[in-house]
Amino acid sequence: MFNKNIKIKILSKFLGFGKNGINLSIGEQIKKNNNFFSKLSVNFDLYQNYPKTNFNKKLLKNFKKTTKKKYGVELKNKNIIPSLGNRDGLYTSFLIFNKIEKKYVILFKPYYPIYKNICDFFNKKIILIKKNIRKKFIKYNKLINFIIICSPNNPDGNIINKKQINKIILYCNFYNIKIISDECYSDIYFKKLPTSIIKFKKKTKNYSNVIILNSLSKRSCAPGLRSGFYISSKKNINSIKVIKNISGTLLSEFNQYISAQLWKDNKHVKKIRNKYKERIKKCVEILKKNKIKIKKPKGGFYLWINIKKYAKNDIIFCKKLYKNNSIKILPGEIFGVKNYIRIALVVSKKKCIYSIKKIIKCLKNEKKNK
Repeated sequence: MFNKNIKIKILSKFLGFGKNGINLSIGEQIKKNNNFFSKLSVNFDLYQNYPKTNFNKKLLKNFKKTTKKKYGVELKNKNIIPSLGNRDGLYTSFLIFNKIEKKYVILFKPYYPIYKNICDFFNKKIILIKKNIRKKFIKYNKLINFIIICSPNNPDGNIINKKQINKIILYCNFYNIKIISDECYSDIYFKKLPTSIIKFKKKTKNYSNVIILNSLSKRSCAPGLRSGFYISSKKNINSIKVIKNISGTLLSEFNQYISAQLWKDNKHVKKIRNKYKERIKKCVEILKKNKIKIKKPKGGFYLWINIKKYAKNDIIFCKKLYKNNSIKILPGEIFGVKNYIRIALVVSKKKCIYSIKKIIKCLKNEKKNK
C-alpha cells in the first residue's frame, strides 16, 4: 500500500541550506513583525491534559464564526474537526479517500511538492493539468482516485474561480472522484476573497465527496502551532476521528486554547495580508521596470518568475544565488515546472527589495554568459 522509498532529495537539499543570509524559500518569518502574538494568553496547565475528541468549544465556535463571516456558510460541529496543520490534513485525507484500484491523482501545474511526495508514498500516479481538465477526466475517469486543488495556489498565486470549481465538482460527481481542497492561503488575497468549496455543500452531497483543509500557518503566520481544520461529511469526520485517536494525532488542548484566540481575531490577518500586498506590489514594479516578465499573483506571498530567457537551469541558478549572495529561493523544478523560480516575500520590505534587485542583477549576468 505504501512506498517507503520515496525521494525528497531535491527539496530537502534546498531547505537544508545554511542559516546565514536572507531566506526567501519558505513562508515563516513575517510573524516577527506581528505584535498580536505578544497579546495572546496561554494556559500552561493544559500541558498536563491529554487531548480529547470533544474539542474546545471556543475553538469550534470561533472557527465557525470566522467561516460564516467569510463565506456566509453556517458549519455544523459534525462537519469539522481540528487538524495538526495541512500536512497532517493531506495525509489523513489520503487515508480516508484512498482506493488501491484507482491509481491516478490529478494535480494542477505548478504544484506544492508535498502533493507529489504523498502521491508517491501512496503509490499513486500523477496526472498534471494546467486549465483544461475535461480531456484528462474523460481519458482516465475510472482510474482517478481524487483531485487536489489549492487556491490561491502555491507557488504561482493563481485563484480558481467559481465557474472552474463548479466544473470540477460536476466532473468529480459524475465519475465518482474525490476532491481534496487545500485552502491554507485563502486569507492571503489582494482583491477578492477566493471562492471556497465550503459554499458548495449541496453540490458535493453534504461534503461527502470532499475534504477541505485550512490552517493558521499562513492566515496567522503560525506554522509552528500545527493547527488547522478538516471540513467534510459527518461520515468522513467520524473516520478521521478514529484515525486520530489511534495515531494519537489530536491537536493538544494547549494549542487549541491559543488557536481559539487566533481564529477569533481578524484584525491581525488583515495586517498580515496588507504587508504581503505591499511587498508584492513593490517587487513586481521593480521586476517590470527591468523588463522581467511576471504575472502578478492574485493571492499568496510568492513571486513565480520564468527565467528561461536568462538562465540555463533553475536549480543551478538558485545554487549560484545562494553561494554568491546568500539569498535562498526555490527552483521551479521542485514544483513540477522547469525554468522558473519561486520567491517568498516573507522578510522585511527592505530585505525583499534588496533581494529582488540582487536576483535581477544575477539574472542579467547569467544572460550574458548563457
